[in-house]
Amino acid sequence: MKSLGRVQVGIVIIPVMLFAFGLRVFGITQKGFLTWDDSSLAVRGLYLLHPSQPYQYLLDVFGYAKPAHILATAGSYLIWGMHRWSPTLVSILFGMLTLAVVFRWAAMIGGSRAGVLAVVLLSVSFSHLFYSRSENPQSAQMLFVA
Repeated sequence: MKSLGRVQVGIVIIPVMLFAFGLRVFGITQKGFLTWDDSSLAVRGLYLLHPSQPYQYLLDVFGYAKPAHILATAGSYLIWGMHRWSPTLVSILFGMLTLAVVFRWAAMIGGSRAGVLAVVLLSVSFSHLFYSRSENPQSAQMLFVA
């Protein structure tokens, strides 16, 4: 089977990635926290920015199970502001990076057609879409497993 050229891959991948991004950001300003873990991680990220006792909260974060995700959530609050959807952007970023890594990985193993197919399937995968829209660190875990 003939492999796709760089221009052909770009013509296919760019719209797929834009579509995947659109699926992940659609309605994030209206959605609430799904689980207690989602809200707990988001609140711990907010605590780091609390002006009265940041050191106490920093110790609490590193005593918790997912300090890197909490720090990334705090960074998202710093960049985007104190919005309900700010923690979700961390998961969306990791989800989109996972799509890029899976494309490169599949293209190295099976050629550019396999890479495109892998990204198309993963971008509409229910579980990947679900975790890319939640505040839990599963999207980061998927990136590092990929």
